[in-house]
Amino acid sequence: MLRSMQDSWLRTKADEIQGYADKHDTKNFYNALRTVYGPQFSGSSHLLSADGSALLTGKKEILNRWADYFKKVLDRPEAINDIAIERLPKPPSINSSIPPSIEEVKKAIQQSVSGKAPGQDAIPAEVYKSGGAALQEQLTCLYQIMWREGQLPQEFKDATIVHIYKRKGNRQSCYNHRGIFLLSIA
Repeated sequence: MLRSMQDSWLRTKADEIQGYADKHDTKNFYNALRTVYGPQFSGSSHLLSADGSALLTGKKEILNRWADYFKKVLDRPEAINDIAIERLPKPPSINSSIPPSIEEVKKAIQQSVSGKAPGQDAIPAEVYKSGGAALQEQLTCLYQIMWREGQLPQEFKDATIVHIYKRKGNRQSCYNHRGIFLLSIA
């Protein structure tokens, strides 16, 4: 009886997953897959050293390797051609003397994408969307203060870098991972 219940559940789940695949609904597709197979292990695995000769196993060694890798990737000399920038079409200018209005804040909140990873503050976009008028007013007030002072708080500037395996090549090599920045959604 247990076997038939399991088979029935799996058949239903397979039909559900196929339906999501047919509709190109990737979010629900992967959520349904996770229901069947469970979450994937995403812990940090061993890494190869910069020269590829040694396997790093200690947590501190691995973190230092990632730091060195991303420093090398991100700290590159500027290769911007000023002449090419001058040829780019100029967007219409916005009057920068007017601070953001509550309508602009509401529009920005509505346009924010749900289901994305939050930054260090761990506040997802869904919280801002469901926060209502009180939250919108507080955010508007905060943005107007930042506008007048001409500075962002350090928490808005700080980003968490997360590495994602590209699914090709040696998983233990930093070069086969893509880094993404998680910023505060606010």
